[in-house]
Amino acid sequence: MLLDEQLFVAEFAAKSITERCQAGQRTFAERDLIVVDTPGLFDTARDELWIQREVTACIQAVMSGVHAFLLCIRCDTRYTREEKDAIQWIKYMFGEQALAFCIVVFTHEDAIHQIDKSADECLADFLQEGATNDLHALLTSCGNRYCAVSNTQDQQTQSSYTERIIEIIDGLDGKMYTNDLFELVKRAIRRSKESHGEFRLVEPNGQINVPPDAEKAAREYFRKSRGRSIRR
Repeated sequence: MLLDEQLFVAEFAAKSITERCQAGQRTFAERDLIVVDTPGLFDTARDELWIQREVTACIQAVMSGVHAFLLCIRCDTRYTREEKDAIQWIKYMFGEQALAFCIVVFTHEDAIHQIDKSADECLADFLQEGATNDLHALLTSCGNRYCAVSNTQDQQTQSSYTERIIEIIDGLDGKMYTNDLFELVKRAIRRSKESHGEFRLVEPNGQINVPPDAEKAAREYFRKSRGRSIRR
């Protein structure tokens, strides 16, 4: 939706389809949008070093900082354990301050659509009648920043969804989330380019190329800042 193209794989499945984080970019209303898809990061079966590498890849794609973390939750299925763990994972990996940049995006909005009501009214009914206490707690943690989108609408409607998400992000007054790891990854990539020459950070298909220097910097950061496993 945000990229207006099928760059990322999306299927009905309990496990992640795309194995690696991917990044995509487009221009929308004279604004450059960079979107990073993060499948598998909340999968407890993943190896710790794999998770660290993927976090590094995500940061590498947006080294200047993050305008928002979008937590996508489906309207047409039960609130899952993975979705519950997502906010805890963000807090653990990026700190409590990252919650100020979280937005919940309810997908498959058409599943709760009612003919005689607007989309906002349908979402309000869903949250009032069908949302669990855990889901309400999640919304509170995210400052009640949320919206709903449909996966089956036309391009004009999809553009309106993008505008809505950007509107919520603009409400953050242009602030960006960053931390020490962003700077460490940035320095590591600079060293790698100085030693081995220029290379493409992100491939046209969205694949993110993480150099060994960046992986090493991230591992050291997690070792020092966590002092324990990053498992939830």
